Amino acid sequence: MKQANVKSLPVYFIGSVLRQLVGFIMLPIYTSVLTPADYGVIGLLAISLSIFETALGGRFAQAVPKFYFERDNDSKRRLVLSSSFLFTLFISSLSAMLFFSLSAQLSQAVLGDSSFELYFKWYSLLLITSGVEAYGLTYLRLLDRAWSFITVSLLKLVFQLATNIYFVVYLRMGVEGVVYAQVLVSGLFALVFAGVILTKVGWGIESPLIARLFAFCWPLWLTGLAGLYISSANRYFVRLYAGLDEVGLFAIVIKFASLLTPFVWTPFSQWWQTERFRVYKTNQGRDVYPHVFNLISFTLIMFALGICLFSDPVIQLMSAPAFHAAASGIAIMTVGRLVGQVSMFFNTAYLVKEKTAVIAKLRYAFAAIATVGFVVLIPRYGFIGACMAMCLSQIIMFIINYHLSRKYSDMGISLNIALALLAVLILAVLVDYVFIPQALSWQSLLAKALLFLCGLVAGGAILFSKYGISGVKMVVSRLKMRAAAKQG
Repeated sequence: MKQANVKSLPVYFIGSVLRQLVGFIMLPIYTSVLTPADYGVIGLLAISLSIFETALGGRFAQAVPKFYFERDNDSKRRLVLSSSFLFTLFISSLSAMLFFSLSAQLSQAVLGDSSFELYFKWYSLLLITSGVEAYGLTYLRLLDRAWSFITVSLLKLVFQLATNIYFVVYLRMGVEGVVYAQVLVSGLFALVFAGVILTKVGWGIESPLIARLFAFCWPLWLTGLAGLYISSANRYFVRLYAGLDEVGLFAIVIKFASLLTPFVWTPFSQWWQTERFRVYKTNQGRDVYPHVFNLISFTLIMFALGICLFSDPVIQLMSAPAFHAAASGIAIMTVGRLVGQVSMFFNTAYLVKEKTAVIAKLRYAFAAIATVGFVVLIPRYGFIGACMAMCLSQIIMFIINYHLSRKYSDMGISLNIALALLAVLILAVLVDYVFIPQALSWQSLLAKALLFLCGLVAGGAILFSKYGISGVKMVVSRLKMRAAAKQG
């Protein structure tokens, strides 16, 4: 990657955020015309599709860049794209037919009511169109068409907003309108991408390459299934023990807690997923890893503090009263999410030693622990119980992952800074809960802003008292060295 490519990373970051913004922008519209039960139905539909997509979609997204750049000429690279694209298109079509034929059974199993069968039938088309879209975006990244990527993302955002407003608000079609909007927009962009890809790369298929792609990806599909189970089973258990209304509230909680991912973790991991190996090869890991760990911990925790403090007034501003109860679970879920993302930092220890199977085992262990939490806590506490189960499971897995990772590769990381920062977060959340009225007013917003500023100052003082400004300079210098080395 040349230095220009490094500069294009913010463009890809903006494009990725744009693609995820529609759900958040539509939140006040959805919550004004849909009930919590309707919102829960939409969430469970999406989860059902994701499970099918991961298990039976034949997705090669993580393998395509590796095999693409292994080849040294354009014709061979085009064969990688055409082979993977056509194979995925074929498998996705078979999966869509299976999903379509099982629509009634899926509706009964997932939603407890076969009357939602039509929604599942329409959603089956997304198994095909979403895969084509994913390949289209991968194609743009491989060619480093950053501005094309952001243009496509912006256009899709506009089309999604327009169709959702038309079907859901103007025609008052409810959940059916949301489904139609998603299928229509995804289908339109899939047709365009399919035409571009097949025109540019052709229809060639290399059978041995398909076998290599499959061998590379199937363990990742299994790991992905564990991750999907973790993210979907909570909603299923909430539906089973507490009803669809609580699923809708839980979906709002997840939407806010998940803001950590696109705004902090994703842009960091896009840089760190390659930089960590460069650091390891230079034998500077124990000097660099602790600085990076503390900086990302600080960023995640301060961003999480903002979510915890301001999610309640945002929900009150953006949603109908029926959804306001969701605010009570956001702090718990956000803490669990940030602990989980900090824990992912320790996966570096397994990756540098090529022990990827350990990551899969940890994911399945997490799934087992979380399931116990769901069964125990959701029947008693509803969607709040699901938040508690996720948070406690993440904390348990963090402890296991931290100690286990040191046996494979000791990165020299101390938890003192991260734990002190987490204490600041928890203290600020308790102060907010006990002393600041949650009714929407300028006084409460001002108090929350001052509390956030105090937390930011306290967090900064903890960070720099240990490492000073040198920790920040270390990360910046490593990024510059990486760009210069690639350019040379």
